[in-house]
Amino acid sequence: MKTAEERYEDTWNSYLELLVKDPRASLVSFTKLKSVYYRGMTKWMSHNGLSVYDAKAKIRECHRKSLSGEPVSCNTTSMFLPVTADETASGNPMPDADLLSGVSLTFPDGTIVNIKRCSAKALVSFLSLYRKGGEPCLG
Repeated sequence: MKTAEERYEDTWNSYLELLVKDPRASLVSFTKLKSVYYRGMTKWMSHNGLSVYDAKAKIRECHRKSLSGEPVSCNTTSMFLPVTADETASGNPMPDADLLSGVSLTFPDGTIVNIKRCSAKALVSFLSLYRKGGEPCLG
């Protein structure tokens, strides 16, 4: 069974994914769909320095920059942005033996990236993209 902290983090990550697709999505409605207590969610967000306003603004800026072709440097130190790929290119789930978990990276520009679970190949790919600075909103 998940703790409240884990439920709030999962809900926040799912909400960010929804915001990318629908920037007008409401957190109140989303928490009802996820059966998460809204007031507890907002307290957790406040405690973690997160806000819907900031998330929407950062997503809009990342979209704008990616459309204009500008290099994107999204400061995600105060926001969780999920990057997920649960399957390999062949469509098969990744074997557990190929997974890394609990990876924490600190870059020279002060960006801190915490990765819950990924493959070594995905981590190397992420580092390559980050170094190039050409992909929107990696975090």
